[in-house]
Amino acid sequence: MNVTVTGPSRDGFVTVYPSGTAMPTASNLNFNGGQTIPNLVTVKVGGDGVVNLTNNSTGTVHLLADVAGYYLPGVPTEPGTFVSLDPARLLDTRTGLGAFSASPVYQYQTASLQVTGRGGVPATGVSAVVVNVTVKASYAAGFITVYPSGSAQPTASNLNFSAQQIIPNLVTVKVGPDGRINLTNNSAYWSDLIVDVAGYYLAGTPTQAGAFVSLDPARLLDTRVGNGAPASPVARYASAGLQVTNRGGVPATGVAAVVANVTVTAPSAPGFMTVYPSGSAMPTASNLNFSSGQTIPNLTTVKVGADGKIALTNNSAGDAHLIADVAGYYLGEPAQPDYAAAALQLTHDLPAISAWEASTKLGTLTVKPAGSMAGYSRDLFPHWRDATNNGWPPIPNSTCDVRQASLYREGTGVNYTSACDILSGSWVDAYTGVTLYAASDVDIDHVVPLADSWRSGAAAWTTAQRTTFANDRLVVVAVDDAANQSKGDKSPDVWKPQNQAAHCLYAKRWIAIKSKYALSITSAESSALSQMLGTCAN
Repeated sequence: MNVTVTGPSRDGFVTVYPSGTAMPTASNLNFNGGQTIPNLVTVKVGGDGVVNLTNNSTGTVHLLADVAGYYLPGVPTEPGTFVSLDPARLLDTRTGLGAFSASPVYQYQTASLQVTGRGGVPATGVSAVVVNVTVKASYAAGFITVYPSGSAQPTASNLNFSAQQIIPNLVTVKVGPDGRINLTNNSAYWSDLIVDVAGYYLAGTPTQAGAFVSLDPARLLDTRVGNGAPASPVARYASAGLQVTNRGGVPATGVAAVVANVTVTAPSAPGFMTVYPSGSAMPTASNLNFSSGQTIPNLTTVKVGADGKIALTNNSAGDAHLIADVAGYYLGEPAQPDYAAAALQLTHDLPAISAWEASTKLGTLTVKPAGSMAGYSRDLFPHWRDATNNGWPPIPNSTCDVRQASLYREGTGVNYTSACDILSGSWVDAYTGVTLYAASDVDIDHVVPLADSWRSGAAAWTTAQRTTFANDRLVVVAVDDAANQSKGDKSPDVWKPQNQAAHCLYAKRWIAIKSKYALSITSAESSALSQMLGTCAN
């Protein structure tokens, strides 16, 4: 849950812990008199369903708590499941706990912290830990980056601070192979660091819904430079929509929620940020409170919208820049493909034809044994030639080859360069129903394979005729590369799309191609096509 202190009359800190247990030597939220400051807290629940929040100050404070989720009870055994712990201190550079000596972390230096085998964290079988990191800064502002031991420091921040400030932030961080994490002081002066562990995630390959997949930190949003959003601050009372799936190691599908460190910088007025799923109404909750001119982070755990996005709303009378670094994600239930909709990819440039008409056309094709493959080579079918010179409209522009034009024709949200190189998009595969999010995962299939055309008549064609066939809008379709490799040069009596909803349109397209180019079919091929046409609704 996100805990916020507001209106404190004195400096101090809040400790959050399970009801029914003694208050640990740990802090979750440090504050100065008059300050409003939040921090995400992962806390074990007491036997009575209650958590305690203790005000460790000589004055009074107001507290706010917004819940973001919960972990199911029981003994965690599956990879990616969370094991909650009573808070335990692993590092305090002021006293030398967890460090080589009682010495601060000097400017631009790194503290290596052993986290496994300590504080309730086992020596092995740990993928990531959840720790509360507190910095006590000296004479310069800066930020702390927390990351796995053995990895290069990423372009990410976990904890931003001002000179002589004491400030905490929760961190979910992958553990290095030696059981350590690194904490780098990106500041021109030394800083003391305190780390309290709240729990850990079990190692292994997560597969169950709700399991957590830890990632090396990756920056998904920086409005200062235009990463993930336009290069401009988020306007007052406006929202930024951030695509989190298919970026930074987060997969395109099967994601329930993400864990991201959100930082506000250069706000022109005080306010707060609310982070929530795209497509949902903004809740009555805050994730990150800030003052004018302040740079402040907070870890957020947020459900992902149906479009793979999260929303970040600036509840302030001024504008503010936003930064978001992803630390991991929770698995959701696998999405079931819409097989009928996927089959419609086979309708591109296919003339409207009923099952009866297709069956009639099938009856006009020459039936005879397959011809010899002697002399065959794909090189005899010049393919992926200039699209506009091979009967394609100038999509997305006149510089595209047939492969690029097919990717554009069948993709959604396709982005491309002036040279027609495909940068991004999504493609639904008619053969399997899966959605692909990288052009490198898409093959352009010749529905009637080049080898099949060779043994059914193309061996006698000229190079110009074979070029026309290999680049024909009717002959090609964008599909999953694995499905295309499985198909190879097989005819329908040997191979059919895994997606049975595509059988009707696949047969119609196959027949239309064979008819257009006067190619023969085998008896087994004819029988298979007739059976596939039997699945047609009309």
